[in-house]
Amino acid sequence: MIRKYLVVFLAIYIVLFFAANAAADKPIPGHAQEYMKGKLLFGVLILSIFLTLTVCIELVVALIYSLLRRLGKRKVLLAVFIANAVSYPLFFIVNVALGAKSGLSLIPSEVFVILLECAIINRFSELDLKESAVLSLLINMASFVLPFNLSA
Repeated sequence: MIRKYLVVFLAIYIVLFFAANAAADKPIPGHAQEYMKGKLLFGVLILSIFLTLTVCIELVVALIYSLLRRLGKRKVLLAVFIANAVSYPLFFIVNVALGAKSGLSLIPSEVFVILLECAIINRFSELDLKESAVLSLLINMASFVLPFNLSA
């Protein structure tokens, strides 16, 4: 079962790569096309790195939470993984749709992600809605705050 979700995770990477490649192949006069293609592919690479970092941080926090609360680790970790695979691309789609340019404009999309991940964790694990909401809030706070602390 975990293998199936790893395939989905890999498929997200492949779709991001080919979508960026297809968008970058639009005709642009001069040498700008190669520049734009490289810029877009570099952006997809950066997003993939951030997705991997986010998944790792949130899985570690979910593991610690499930150990402290004596929950079924496998179902909780799988639910968090599925929640990340679904919510991460939607986070960027919502940000583009809202025209997010500053830290404050990320708040509506972050609330959307927390609620979406809460519903997914509730659906795929044995946690009740309150416990799912607490876990979703914790993992999103950790993935939002921890990278800033690591860079300092």
